[in-house]
Amino acid sequence: MRLELMESDQQQIDDIRRQLSDCRSRIAGDVQTIAEGVRAAVNWKQQLGRHPLIGLALAALTGYWIVPSRRVTVSHVYQAANPLREKRKPSVTSALLRSVVSFATRLAIDYLKQRLLAAPARRQEDVARY
Repeated sequence: MRLELMESDQQQIDDIRRQLSDCRSRIAGDVQTIAEGVRAAVNWKQQLGRHPLIGLALAALTGYWIVPSRRVTVSHVYQAANPLREKRKPSVTSALLRSVVSFATRLAIDYLKQRLLAAPARRQEDVARY
């Protein structure tokens, strides 16, 4: 009887070992399948290939987020409408130059005015001499 128990115990042990090896092979296959699925889910190039519109939307949102926004104020609108208007106050040098040019222009105009008004009188003197 003892021998029968040992044979039946041995068969049970062999059955358990076979079941464990089957479980191990199934688990190894399942783990490999899960790992491949995770790699495919994490691979951003594959995801962009599958869903290009979502990738485009994410790129646009990222660009909008990164680039600082420019606030539009009344002065920006006025500046756009009048592009020739100076935005800053003139510097001391440009104010001085403007004053000098203005003064020189006035002197030139006064000189020309005197010359033109004096020209007819000189002509009369020249005609009287001859």
